[in-house]
Amino acid sequence: MKWLLEYVQDLRFDSIRGMLTVPGIISLCGLVLAAALLWVDSNYEINPYSYLGFNLEIEADTARALISTVASASMTTLSLVYSITLLVFTLAAGTVGPRLLQRFTGDRINQITAGLLGATFIFAVITLHRISDTFIPVVSITIIMLMAIVAVVLLIVFVHSVARRVTIDEEVALISWQLNQEFERLVAEEKANEEKDRKPRPTGIPTEIKATKSGYIDQFFEQELIDLACKHDVYIEFDVRPGSFIIEGLPLASIVGRVTDELEDEVRENVIVANVRRPTGDIEFSINLIVEIGLRALSPGINDTFTAIACVDRLSSAMSSAVRDGLREPLRRDDDGTPRLYVGDFDLEQLIDVAFNPLRRAARGNVLMASHIARALGRLMKVAADDAKEHLRKHIDLLQEETDRADLLDIDKRFVQSSFKDLRDAA
Repeated sequence: MKWLLEYVQDLRFDSIRGMLTVPGIISLCGLVLAAALLWVDSNYEINPYSYLGFNLEIEADTARALISTVASASMTTLSLVYSITLLVFTLAAGTVGPRLLQRFTGDRINQITAGLLGATFIFAVITLHRISDTFIPVVSITIIMLMAIVAVVLLIVFVHSVARRVTIDEEVALISWQLNQEFERLVAEEKANEEKDRKPRPTGIPTEIKATKSGYIDQFFEQELIDLACKHDVYIEFDVRPGSFIIEGLPLASIVGRVTDELEDEVRENVIVANVRRPTGDIEFSINLIVEIGLRALSPGINDTFTAIACVDRLSSAMSSAVRDGLREPLRRDDDGTPRLYVGDFDLEQLIDVAFNPLRRAARGNVLMASHIARALGRLMKVAADDAKEHLRKHIDLLQEETDRADLLDIDKRFVQSSFKDLRDAA
């Protein structure tokens, strides 16, 4: 039973992002659709073309040739879709970053395109098997033709999507947008929690829950855990945060209140432990994706400063709401304001360090990069709250020190120093 629960957990968050579950389910829908429409054709004499004012006469040999063409074309195109996806994205990941592959394979356009082509093939093969001189399924043939037309349109959209996803600036912008959405969600949750009564955190002897699987903490089902804590009238505090690596047998959480084996199992079921880190609920990982692209761009093998500049600009855009409004507290409460769940999150200072420290170090001696980091920090300073400004000032000082120690000509140092004017004005 344990393996089944682990498979369901992986299915909820892992398989739906790959090129297996979603395309497979859509393809199987072709089997169900074929069985339903063939039943309709067998029991009712329906000619869809009569609604258009004419009747379509089609012979068995013509129907076989038509359906055979659609089936062979669907399978050939499906092979092409998978080949393009794996080839182009593998090449892009080798240049930009290998951790981007899971984002590419989880793209819904890729999944739906592959699934529709598979469904069209299955539908066509089953229909082809039933065609005879005495039975020509007109409705099924019509639907297959419509599916083929939709598949052609979707294939064009797929090629367009692939062309955009391998454009590095487009991908950085997409990651930044998703990161900004996550920040805004945390800020919105914090504002909602401010309206609740603040009751003190419960005290008592906690009971530890051990992890039963090694891996990365992918996501907490927070609302389900809060409902679970309300149901059993307990307080749950996790010792880990999204992105943390945990080993089987280490403490996963502590519960204050009456603990049963059923409660322990339900708590574990609402925590996803994955084999690899993923951006779901893990803000640090999303920041790392942008930073990784920037670091690779600054490497001697690639030497693409303007891609790294785009990464810095997008990081400043994504973090604007966080430095302006702050992040939520790690303590979650129910509707009555009673503390029910504690989930460790990164604080703002840690996230700023994760975003700017690696890029600042890699930019040493790069005049353009240092100048744009200064401008990015200046933009954040202009919108930041007072507590966030303290963290940003630390990075301004570090960037100033990095520039002073760099082996630059005096004219280049003066150029970088001019970028600090906006920082001083914002501060």
